[in-house]
Amino acid sequence: MQDLFYYSSRCSSGVTRRHARPCGNRNTCDVQWSGDVSGPDQRVTAYEGLKAITLWPAFQHFEEKVKGSIEVGKPADFVILSADRLTVGPLTLADIKVLETINNGLTVFE
Repeated sequence: MQDLFYYSSRCSSGVTRRHARPCGNRNTCDVQWSGDVSGPDQRVTAYEGLKAITLWPAFQHFEEKVKGSIEVGKPADFVILSADRLTVGPLTLADIKVLETINNGLTVFE
């Protein structure tokens, strides 16, 4: 368990949120049922968390020229959220709703 959180302070490049086991096990999530925070010194910022599921995985797979960010020439795959993930408090992230999903430039969920 400790190695899971220790990695972010040892790694000088971006980390991605790829894990062999999804976060269904509450012991591997940031906040425990008890309210205690696991590895508080290993947390990433909201911006780093966003990059960990967009830019950094694209770079990791040598696909940063075709995906990972919204730019001309890249597929328009993104979501429109009810709030800005970068400005809300960490304990309210779960309350953000997906308002619309765009895949290849077309609305697939509204």
